[in-house]
Amino acid sequence: METVGITLLRRAFRSGSAEFWRARRGGANGFSRPILVKRLAPELAADPRMAEQERTEAVLGSRLVHPNILPVLDFALHDGQLVTVVEDVRVVDLLHLLERATAARRKIPVRVALGIVRQILEALDHAHRRADPTIGLAGIAHGDLSPSNILIEDTGRVLVRDFGIPLQDSPTGPLARLGRLHGKPGYMSPELVTRGVLSPRSDLFAVGILAFELATFRRLFGGRDGAETLRAVALAQIEERLARHTHDLSPPFQDFLRKALARQPEDRYATATEMRIALDAFVPRHASDIGPELAELVAELAPANDESEAVFPQSAPVRPRTRRRTLSPLILPDSLGEGEVATETPAVPTPSESLGETWTDDVAPTFIEVEALLVGIEPVGPPPLPPEAMDAPAEPPSRDEPPPLPPPVPRRRK
Repeated sequence: METVGITLLRRAFRSGSAEFWRARRGGANGFSRPILVKRLAPELAADPRMAEQERTEAVLGSRLVHPNILPVLDFALHDGQLVTVVEDVRVVDLLHLLERATAARRKIPVRVALGIVRQILEALDHAHRRADPTIGLAGIAHGDLSPSNILIEDTGRVLVRDFGIPLQDSPTGPLARLGRLHGKPGYMSPELVTRGVLSPRSDLFAVGILAFELATFRRLFGGRDGAETLRAVALAQIEERLARHTHDLSPPFQDFLRKALARQPEDRYATATEMRIALDAFVPRHASDIGPELAELVAELAPANDESEAVFPQSAPVRPRTRRRTLSPLILPDSLGEGEVATETPAVPTPSESLGETWTDDVAPTFIEVEALLVGIEPVGPPPLPPEAMDAPAEPPSRDEPPPLPPPVPRRRK
């Protein structure tokens, strides 16, 4: 099948709500190059909001050129469906890599985990500073920085995909006011849950969560269901969790996490650069060059074979809006040290459960719907827009002067 020069060859893998296909793109005089085509999973393809979200991510992603960001080459129409054309890469997403590590009863060495974190921060530094005053763009935030949106290349390079939030200037710095919760509950920030506000520091909060989970193989804000997880994020009480993992977390690492995971945004690292410098203070840069070691880990735990789709198990279809009681941290004994093997075989969680992504809604709940969950919790961040403004549909773009960037849209579960 071929349209606008794109020929799909075979499906490579599914990650979150998207399918990735190996493909070729043709041009004049026999020109052809391999590409990867990202398109919405069949059960989501007809949803106009999801299509708009994909367009937003493609437009924003095309502005980002960095070694640790998945390159977006085009946004095209193929067989009547809008698809995103990205660089041809051989990758496994971090969610599935962690599942494979769990099944093999192995922990990722802390040094490797922090090397992954460092590359994520490099990507965020570039995106957060990608401003364009001529169109009112004050930077680009990710907004859904969770394991399924972190890709590990077979060379050991880390790639972040799906940046989706354009930021605007405000008296307190670049931010976006969203009308619905955006992303996965366990990786949200207190200001997003309580105020509907997202800023670069919200992404850095998510990086702190990832750093804790990669180092300990335990969920930080996992609850029995989405409601408990949202309350845990809103409260951001981490001291008890840090105290349980002193064997995994050195005192400098704990101090790093305390600042990254501060409940008040102004108490966190101000920028991804500042956070990376703090990381380098206790993990020297030369020690965080973990490409070969990470490549070896990927080859061992998730050997490339996308024809049989061995690297990426099939994710369960996205179900209608429901809540379920899940969930589970990655199941490894707290006492397991680096290089040690568990004596008991742990249960192997499914792709959607291993990191406790407990919210199965295809539409994130509104702030009005979660208001009861947050009774007694002090809000964080600047005041939100009025509910009627937050839930109102976006203004349609002018036909005479279409905006260079789409407005932020609600994020569906990935």
